[in-house]
Amino acid sequence: MQKTTISIIGLGSLGKVLAGGLSEAGFSIRSVYNRSEEEATLLAQELDADHWGSFPKTKTELGSITFIAVPDRSIEYTAKQLAAISDDFMGQSFVHCSGNESSECLASLQQKGADVASFHPLQTFTSASDASDFEGIYFDLEGDVDVISQLKTLSEKLGAHHIVVSPQAKPYLHAAAVMASNYLVALVETAGAIAEEGGMDKDEILPALMPLIEKSVNNISQSSGLEDALSGPVARGDIVTVNEHLKLLDNNPQLSMIYRQLGKTAVALAERKQSITPEQKDELNKLFNDE
Repeated sequence: MQKTTISIIGLGSLGKVLAGGLSEAGFSIRSVYNRSEEEATLLAQELDADHWGSFPKTKTELGSITFIAVPDRSIEYTAKQLAAISDDFMGQSFVHCSGNESSECLASLQQKGADVASFHPLQTFTSASDASDFEGIYFDLEGDVDVISQLKTLSEKLGAHHIVVSPQAKPYLHAAAVMASNYLVALVETAGAIAEEGGMDKDEILPALMPLIEKSVNNISQSSGLEDALSGPVARGDIVTVNEHLKLLDNNPQLSMIYRQLGKTAVALAERKQSITPEQKDELNKLFNDE
């Protein structure tokens, strides 16, 4: 069986960590490429790669799996550039790391015999990230069957889990990930803005909210269902408190709208939890819908 060797194109936050993580996991890094050749040179020396530069010149420079870790808008163009260096990519695999795009944007390589797929980590990466950030996370995988099998092994070697998705489901999963990660930050910002409505300093109140946020996230991870992690006035059927909150936000339509929309979701969770009566459910929904 052919030994798996790795090439990485694009050494941003993810590409660089992926190269280091796969090297630590025992995979041979054949080549690394980046618009900044200096970055590629330094990483190649660190990982003992055979080839490096701004872009591969021949397919012999590439490993058995080439990861394309460039911005979404550049994936298809990069694939076409790669397709131009050879007429035969049989036995080689090309994988991009986008959360939103399917492997179809690598069609120019697939048409020349390559297996193609996408390999997206459900995690955020920064310049401070390292290989330990792969521990326990999930990769969503999509693409040709043979390369998916290899990617399952790679994810396990990185200490991660995997989930196989369809091309149609992939952008929905990405939207869900944005909601769970990026919009969580936006929600905390909104919580601070509500505190500001009461005359408090947002920069002072946010540290006070952090233990509550961390505990809530921990409750979610340990619960058998999201409804089990729900607490607070909606979960108790405390109609008086919810009504008071809505009155406080009457002068800020945007904050009121966010509170109401999330409140309706909380009511559905409380119903599943069976912590409210049908009458409380109806009354709470009436409050949240009465704009």
